[in-house]
Amino acid sequence: MAFIDTNTLPAVERKPGWRGRYFDSPSMTFAHYDFDAGSAIHEHSHPEEEVYEIIEGELEITIGGITPAQVPGVSESYHRILSMR
Repeated sequence: MAFIDTNTLPAVERKPGWRGRYFDSPSMTFAHYDFDAGSAIHEHSHPEEEVYEIIEGELEITIGGITPAQVPGVSESYHRILSMR
């Protein structure tokens, strides 16, 4: 098993205010994101599972019309996201 310091990976700004650092295992892609306050993404969907762990600040994710609390220390796993914004 490898230990990866995400701070050493190049940051990619995929959307304004969304800076991500990525690495892959044989079966998963991992992303460490830093978001600017107030940044947003369009509503979208995809079949892959996503797992979020909030380290600092707050993140609002709406799935199927429900927006659960997303604060530091909360981990969420979403299997087959139908619609996310």
